[in-house]
Amino acid sequence: MQKTLTGKHVFVAGAFSMIGNGIVRSLMKAGATVIAPAKSAQDIICLKQEVEDIPGGRLITLLVDMPDHRKAFELADAIVEELGQLELAIVALEPPSPSADLTSLPILSWHKMLDEHLTLFFICGRIILDLMKQNRHGMYISVSNTDHLEPRPWAALSNLYARFEIEMAKTFARETACYGIRYLHLFVNNVTYDFPDHSYLPGKGLVSPGKIGECIVQQYLSGSEELFHWCLGKEVKNDMNVKEAVMKMLQEEPPR
Repeated sequence: MQKTLTGKHVFVAGAFSMIGNGIVRSLMKAGATVIAPAKSAQDIICLKQEVEDIPGGRLITLLVDMPDHRKAFELADAIVEELGQLELAIVALEPPSPSADLTSLPILSWHKMLDEHLTLFFICGRIILDLMKQNRHGMYISVSNTDHLEPRPWAALSNLYARFEIEMAKTFARETACYGIRYLHLFVNNVTYDFPDHSYLPGKGLVSPGKIGECIVQQYLSGSEELFHWCLGKEVKNDMNVKEAVMKMLQEEPPR
């Protein structure tokens, strides 16, 4: 990959997830300086091991509890002080674990979804987009797995979380467009974790985390201003069928 992001500062929330690992690798291969907040020292060690073979780019890891909004604001101040503005921010959070249907769901599981997933998604947007508003510049990308939009009985929380993400993405995009910020919500599906740096796997309809990262780099460079974008396993499901199904669930017209 060409060093198309050399000198660019990129914030990645969820860098320690399987998808996040692939995104970080692709960004560093493109020459970016990646800022990755971590909730534990072990996460930092693991991520550094994942990217140690990449000759380009730079990884900056920061130990911070992002759901704690006070610490998250301190992180934002530190980023501005040390690096200046952010050109790109990516939020690729893990969905909630498989769960019982809502009528049987333990209350603690609901609170966990709010605290560890939905609140974190909001805090990232609230803090990073505010930084970009001050500079009237930047691109913000949130990643959503279409598999979690399917109404399966063991995925009630994941389904709700994915829909909440989309509604917040639409609101964030509307509120920041006048500041010159591009907001992109990227749908993925059929993700394989066996080949993180491969592209689409021939005949299998699978997309790798590395391919998702490459797609993000391409979208950043393209200048696209559409809200919804797609990085799907093409051989298993027809692209347009997946898109139409998702957009129908959202009661939106399919993007042209």
